Amino acid sequence: NQIVLAHGERDKRPIASLTKMMTGLLTSEAGRMWHPVTVSATAADVEPNKDGLIIGNRYPRGILLYSAMLGSNNDAAAALGEDLGGGNYQRYYRMMNKRARELGMVHTHYASSSGLNDASNWSTARDQAILLARALGNPTFAKAVGTWRHTVRWPDTGKRKTYENHNDMLRTYPGTIGGKTGFTTLAGGCLAVAVKRNGRTIIGVVLHTQDIWADMPVLIDAAFKRAG
Repeated sequence: NQIVLAHGERDKRPIASLTKMMTGLLTSEAGRMWHPVTVSATAADVEPNKDGLIIGNRYPRGILLYSAMLGSNNDAAAALGEDLGGGNYQRYYRMMNKRARELGMVHTHYASSSGLNDASNWSTARDQAILLARALGNPTFAKAVGTWRHTVRWPDTGKRKTYENHNDMLRTYPGTIGGKTGFTTLAGGCLAVAVKRNGRTIIGVVLHTQDIWADMPVLIDAAFKRAG
């Protein structure tokens, strides 16, 4: 792996919902997508993006994974983190930070399962590129973030529910194989994507930008041109 194009790649910044990539990876690594996750009041009350999870109800881990990664629903991410941490958010954050160090993400500190904590949940563009590159090696994660539309049978009602991926580049930019969007007022627009072309994969990350959909294609085009 090599850096083809970079600017401020080691600047520490809030990363909004790019945080969910780590939650998605840890969930995928845990496996057992049928595993029932019981939703606590803390998870159900998370704002603003919500999937309407009901306190005390149980949802398969796999459904919550797609809810968090495609719909970017914060209650789903919170429920997954709480479950993986054995009911303890702080224990889950320690899991996130341990995995980050194992991946070589040396300028990252997680303190949220969803990315809502802008104050003490931060990373760098370089570290997020490392994470996405490594996470795509997990088939469950790769399938989720590479899916444009996914339909499930919703446990509460038995009716069908369809998630559409917030990552518009999956349908607008040829070769895009996955990634994650993010936004908070403090973090600005955030986007991490992987694009495969002619046997080469480029990972692009932009943080705190005004227009992720305009900036990222320019960055990816330039990276492929420079990479030859």
